Amino acid sequence: MTKEEQIYDYLCKYCVGKDNRVKNYELRKKFNVLGDKSLRKIIENIRLNSDMKEIVASIAGPDGGYWIANSKEDCEETINHLENRARMMVELSEVIYGKMERKYEN
Repeated sequence: MTKEEQIYDYLCKYCVGKDNRVKNYELRKKFNVLGDKSLRKIIENIRLNSDMKEIVASIAGPDGGYWIANSKEDCEETINHLENRARMMVELSEVIYGKMERKYEN
């Protein structure tokens, strides 16, 4: 069984609904995943897998974690979280682009 399958099965069994969310570090410890980035990649793989029908919801922060969505609100909260992260990355790339343009102007 892959890590994706193991974590997906665990979430489906024990973490349905936001009140049952599990923290990033708890999943990493339970499934021996090294680092946040590795776990985020596993969650991304689960979300992209068309055979895994349940939606893995998540939010960041002290009250954050991962869970299987059981409402439209769970999905919307996750979408908002992902869109905010994407916006932050675009803003950061624009800042770096501006610095590069100023630094290497000819």
